[in-house]
Amino acid sequence: MIFTVPMKPINVDGELQFSYSINTKKGQIIKREDWLEQPNLNNVEYYPSNDKIAKSLNNYIMLKGKIKITYTWEEADNITEADVTEFKNLCAEFNPEDSYANWENGENSLFCTLEYPACINEWTERSLAWELKSKTASLEILEDGTEILCVLQDTFGWEFKNVDLKAQESIETNKNSNLCYLFFGDKCEISVPSSNLEEEAFIYNAKQYEVKQLTSSKCFIKNTSDNPCKIVMLCKS
Repeated sequence: MIFTVPMKPINVDGELQFSYSINTKKGQIIKREDWLEQPNLNNVEYYPSNDKIAKSLNNYIMLKGKIKITYTWEEADNITEADVTEFKNLCAEFNPEDSYANWENGENSLFCTLEYPACINEWTERSLAWELKSKTASLEILEDGTEILCVLQDTFGWEFKNVDLKAQESIETNKNSNLCYLFFGDKCEISVPSSNLEEEAFIYNAKQYEVKQLTSSKCFIKNTSDNPCKIVMLCKS
């Protein structure tokens, strides 16, 4: 494993560790050098029609900036052109950011570059949810100040969702599981409606990179910063 991206961790209730990158520089990289290096590999889920495509176990989410994703494989991995095409079609169908990505095929390799598009306007399964079952995979910083979030799970099974809010934009957010945590890529206002119509809503101002547990059944989140903001939700029953 090669990991040159500096990270600042936030430990949450012994359940999760949210780590966000700080002061990144172009050329810094996160790379697995073998498929077997991944955590929770015994829980890997393969795409129903193709065992060369797997549900990603890496839990990396871009918050801003520009990155390059690269997959490389050996002949023994038996990844075919048809596998690559099916993977790219899967990304195009389920990843809202894919239309902003630039894909290129190489010899036993596939890579794409992506600049944070802030295009996910409703709560959606995280981007890059699927990946090729390749020997190596890497995420490279292409622009100074790029921000990456990495979430480590103490126990496997958390569901990841994300949304992008434009400056001053709001979204209704529902708690659909027993445990639910929110990570804020920038400053946000959280409004929790009162069960008593005569009482005012509870207001909380979340700081950039803060993690808060959602205990109410519903809240409204408003991006109070001047920039697009990625919000990440982790839920578990």
